[in-house]
Amino acid sequence: MLHASISRALLSLLLSVALLGIGAPSSRAQEDPLNAQAVPPPLPGQHVALRTIVTGVPDAKNPVGVIAIFYDGKVIRPRSPFNAPDDWLRHITISVRNESARTMIAGNMQLAFPGIGGDPMVVRYLRVGITPEHQRYTADGQKLHQIPGETAVAIAPRNYAKFSLASDYDAIQTEIERRAPIADVATLVVDYGAFYFEGDLRWMMNSFSKADPDAPGKYIPTAPEDFKTPLQDSQRVNYEG
Repeated sequence: MLHASISRALLSLLLSVALLGIGAPSSRAQEDPLNAQAVPPPLPGQHVALRTIVTGVPDAKNPVGVIAIFYDGKVIRPRSPFNAPDDWLRHITISVRNESARTMIAGNMQLAFPGIGGDPMVVRYLRVGITPEHQRYTADGQKLHQIPGETAVAIAPRNYAKFSLASDYDAIQTEIERRAPIADVATLVVDYGAFYFEGDLRWMMNSFSKADPDAPGKYIPTAPEDFKTPLQDSQRVNYEG
């Protein structure tokens, strides 16, 4: 789904991309040796070009940890260029760790593709888990249906949530190619979206909140310490059914 609203953090990342020229074609740009080892050599006749991935940097207090990037299971170093074929996005997986003391039940990552076909940015979200029912309300209180294709997860503390671009690649390609060929994508910017935890907790745009029991779709501020406090067994819910 295309989103008009994005986090300040993602806007800051996009600004750094523009100011530093990250991912822009350059005869002086050199491939990162580590990343070169992660990406297989091109097939005969296959077109390749320099690509770059830029990621957000978490604060130590955040309940979601460092963003790790993989190309077909091998680590890619962010902000360092690497040669890859035109369908390189299909091979990317994003991993983040649950640094809270609560089970993570859903989350999403923001993906931005700056400078495509003259468009300032194309933004999409990758999701895991089922968006909590409390979240599925419009601003005027209308209840929304569950997003098609969502499946339950229960990511325990210190375990990882994984987001595969392959699962959304066809939709990403369609969105981008309304503006320019998919081969033109030189930069992927990745940042945190919203993450949901047992006990009706939500972390989004560096804010800590809890579902407002009196207002569906609304959240109220809560302390970061709440994310570090485990629930008692009697309070737990089996989110995977």
